[in-house]
Amino acid sequence: MVVLVATQEKLAPAQQQLSAMDVQLADAQEKFTAHQAAAQKQFQIAQEHILSVHEQPAIAKQKIRSKSTQLVDAKKQNKEKQRFLLEGVRVHKNKQNIAQTVGDINHSLAPS
Repeated sequence: MVVLVATQEKLAPAQQQLSAMDVQLADAQEKFTAHQAAAQKQFQIAQEHILSVHEQPAIAKQKIRSKSTQLVDAKKQNKEKQRFLLEGVRVHKNKQNIAQTVGDINHSLAPS
């Protein structure tokens, strides 16, 4: 029995150290988990940034295509307007020529 008590007395400091180490281990695991979560969040933010940077050229290309299409459409509309204006000028000149001719005929038919 004396040997058992002596052995327990020798084991007590080791058990205390073991308990302290368990507390340190739990604390270290908690810190590791917190650091791991923070690192995961930073990684996720970096990934999202990379994806957004990767998508930006595609968005820019799409906007350029859209503007290019709008420009082509505007050029077509301008050409059509120009054609109508030229047709209007031609019709106006024809009316003037006809009016001049009618005036000349009326003048030549008028009694002197």
